Amino acid sequence: MRELPSLKKQAGLSIIETVIAIIIGLIVIAGVFVLVGRAFSGNKISSAEQDILALRTNVKQLYAGQANFTGLANSVVVNGKLVPNDMLNGTSIVDQWNGAVTVTPDAVVTSFDITLTNVPTAACVQLATFAAGQWVDVTVGGTQVQGVGFTGNTTSAASTACAGSNVNTITWVAD
Repeated sequence: MRELPSLKKQAGLSIIETVIAIIIGLIVIAGVFVLVGRAFSGNKISSAEQDILALRTNVKQLYAGQANFTGLANSVVVNGKLVPNDMLNGTSIVDQWNGAVTVTPDAVVTSFDITLTNVPTAACVQLATFAAGQWVDVTVGGTQVQGVGFTGNTTSAASTACAGSNVNTITWVAD
């Protein structure tokens, strides 16, 4: 009787196994990029919150002995070194998304406005609702989302107002 030659096991990976390994590797890499992107986005929002609060505090300190905020303008806060360094672009004030920032007296001159433009929708709700109760008023695109006389749900109102545009304008009123 004749014996059949023994079949040797193939050494290494087959092409199908290699393709599957590459696909799994690409999925893992894509997941890492998503997580890193979210971390950077969260960092921008936190930086914006800190910068807005610092700007508000600095303006209030500068005008502490004044009856109102008449004469307040971007040039005053830039020349007075009141703007956090990461918001300065030459003599312009910009937010973390390179939108213009303005600091002006409010219509009621005993208060002042800090306005950020070009705020992406992903950051809008969090920025519009941060430090709730510490502002006279907060508006997104002209729609009030918190402040004096506001009776709705701040998060819900901000979510609706922010959804109206891919980039938003948020105004905080401080006194």
